[in-house]
Amino acid sequence: MLVHHELKPWRVRRWMSPKVERDKAFLAQVETICGLSTRPLQPHEAVLCVDDKTSLWPHPRVSPTTPAAPGRPMRGEHE
Repeated sequence: MLVHHELKPWRVRRWMSPKVERDKAFLAQVETICGLSTRPLQPHEAVLCVDDKTSLWPHPRVSPTTPAAPGRPMRGEHE
């Protein structure tokens, strides 16, 4: 059936497109935080990751996910 309809459900195309302009202070914070995981740490630095927020629900998607079609993979925005 998948071959007949030329569907490949294992293929997914993701993209990220900002919907709003980010301010420079936010960009500086992002660069600082991302820099911690991409550069060697100094002896006095430490990185802690606390990612347990069970009381928070995921945000709804900004753009809907489009299903796969013949010759085109599923598309979903990675937010």
